[in-house]
Amino acid sequence: QGKAARGFAATVALAVFALASCGGGAEPGAPAPAVVPFEKDAEAVRIVRGIRESLSSRTRPSSDEVQRFKEVAMRHADESFVQEAVLALLPALEDWDGMATFFEAKQELDDTDRKLVGRVYIRQANYGAAREVILPLADRNPEDVEANALAGRTLYYYGENEAAARYYDRVWEGILAERRIVDLSFRAMIHFDDGDPAAARALLEEGL
Repeated sequence: QGKAARGFAATVALAVFALASCGGGAEPGAPAPAVVPFEKDAEAVRIVRGIRESLSSRTRPSSDEVQRFKEVAMRHADESFVQEAVLALLPALEDWDGMATFFEAKQELDDTDRKLVGRVYIRQANYGAAREVILPLADRNPEDVEANALAGRTLYYYGENEAAARYYDRVWEGILAERRIVDLSFRAMIHFDDGDPAAARALLEEGL
């Protein structure tokens, strides 16, 4: 069991890392209440455990198993045990629509959820939805590197280069420290789009 748990934990970590390099919906709302609590929903427990076991053993679930799991996940979207499996499975399948639907089913989103769903919306090229989720979070947390970098990336895709630069610049040292190469490149592209390739080159050289 310990070995399987470690394998599943590694799968979750890899999936979240892949999602973090993404690069969307409406503001998530409340789902219909679950008929019974997750721990008393025998079918849900069995299906989620089956998915986790498949992931731990690196076995790809069948399409029917995935569909049943997604139905269960919608019933119990606020269960952390379920969310861990969602984050391990759906990014690996590149099922961004399924990911967005899952987060939209949650009754409340914490800051980590907002960053995750923001990445999902970016993957879907739904930049308007990403903007609605990420910008308020970044504005509340002006020193949060992840939130502000996602805001900058979203606004860049949205075509608002000046605003994107402001979000990037206020966490610039963090972007460099975390080696966020994609965001460094987008910030350089803002200089390039503004007709200043020398500034773009200087920024890339600084980052490298």
